[in-house]
Amino acid sequence: MTLNITVFTPANIVQISDRRMVDARTGRVIDDEANKALVLHCADGVLAVTFAGIGRVGNLRTDLWLAESLQDAGAAELDCRWACNHIAEAATGWFRTFPSGLDKRHTFVVAGWCDGKDRVVSRCWTISNLPHNMWTNSMETLDQFLVRPVTTSSRVGSVFVTGLLDSLNRRERKRLFTSLKQRTTIEAIESWGVEAIRRASADPASHGGIGEKCTAIALSPAREVRSLYYGTDGVPATYGPNLLWYYGGSNWLVTDIGSLPDGNFALGFGGGPTPVKLVVSSIDRWAVPSPLPAIQTIAWKHRITDARHRNEDKMESAPLLILMPRNSTQ
Repeated sequence: MTLNITVFTPANIVQISDRRMVDARTGRVIDDEANKALVLHCADGVLAVTFAGIGRVGNLRTDLWLAESLQDAGAAELDCRWACNHIAEAATGWFRTFPSGLDKRHTFVVAGWCDGKDRVVSRCWTISNLPHNMWTNSMETLDQFLVRPVTTSSRVGSVFVTGLLDSLNRRERKRLFTSLKQRTTIEAIESWGVEAIRRASADPASHGGIGEKCTAIALSPAREVRSLYYGTDGVPATYGPNLLWYYGGSNWLVTDIGSLPDGNFALGFGGGPTPVKLVVSSIDRWAVPSPLPAIQTIAWKHRITDARHRNEDKMESAPLLILMPRNSTQ
């Protein structure tokens, strides 16, 4: 089911979610390492997307369904609001195919930096089949997904939480909101948010639907991305969520990167003056980060589709998608 926390400050947006996946019918834990994060570079901004609800239907993972659906629709070529509308339309059609009796409660949380009239502004939406913009114990759902804006204020800081809210009582929620608003660095926000999710996972009200392992995505107004995996050993690791962007006439999707070697380096995709480029060998799909010894390699999956809404074959400068170094405190 999951618990998601999204924090907005003038310097960054941080989205934190646990990684547990449970069987919607039996409540049995299926996976404690499930990815629930997507980073999407649109024409007018960069978005982090996570979700609470159904994590897998049969052998199809929700995170991969979402990433490939957005890629096939050319969402990276258009604006952020268009991407939200596509998620709502696609999810409505997909969920109608699910068997009756399944708990279909589901909410996508989309947050990021988008171009405004004269400056970059923070934006947040929920895309949900719940009757209200709040997770409840009732299994009542709508027949369609609705896009609802969430009010944010990066100037003073704001926090949005969704998922199994019963595991955070009102007092704990107030304490969480107050504490997160007082934290300004990425590290402080992530640390406090992860601990809040772990406390919620131990609450009987979670019914085992929240895990201790978490993913934290941080976005800067410059469209940089930092992503960390928080395991149970206390040492966060640089992590690659699903990444989707447009470059040079194609839509690029990279998935299943997993944990990356630690160190002061940035991982970039899409061409241009990046310290690391996507390299595909004739045998398998690999990347060789230049700041690391050449013998060290990182495996991932990638998928490339032609542009659907743009005509140019070449771009002089690509919007880079970067995994910022772990020691960044932007």
